[in-house]
Amino acid sequence: FNRVPVLALSGNHETYGCTAKPVVRKWMLSAFAPKREEGSSAIPNDILSYIPEELWDYYGEDFAPLDEGFYHAIVLRDVLIIALDCMDDVFRTRHYRAHTGMLLSPRQILWLSDTLKKYENDPRIRFRVIAVHVQLYTSTHGPAQQPLTALLEPYICRYKINLVLSGHKHALEVVHRQ
Repeated sequence: FNRVPVLALSGNHETYGCTAKPVVRKWMLSAFAPKREEGSSAIPNDILSYIPEELWDYYGEDFAPLDEGFYHAIVLRDVLIIALDCMDDVFRTRHYRAHTGMLLSPRQILWLSDTLKKYENDPRIRFRVIAVHVQLYTSTHGPAQQPLTALLEPYICRYKINLVLSGHKHALEVVHRQ
């Protein structure tokens, strides 16, 4: 069992609770995550070019991040696994009275774009997986995270993501790409 890779993914229960204060410090999860390669630290003026137009209203103001964000990528043999932190922009989410986990920080969006570009033509990569805590689609009680879906769908389609994993609803649902 000690050779089975474990990749930590933050969600609402263990990270922020209802107070916008981390319940579990994300550095405690760092043992289960590779060191993230950072892209540019500055948010470019053209950040909206990375975001679908229907979501621009959510990105009109700048918010200080709660922490550094717990998103990372790992390559296991021929699989690229990208773990996103849909809880890293909690202040923006609360400001716009949005559902928890439906927005990613501008810094994470840039990192995701850079990471997918980096591996787009890598001959070693046969499968691409994105793991994110909240669901993009659901038939269970409560809404799917429409803004997060609108944000990620262009990346999922453009970079031919083979699998998206989520667990917020605590239910097994399988959705096939149309």
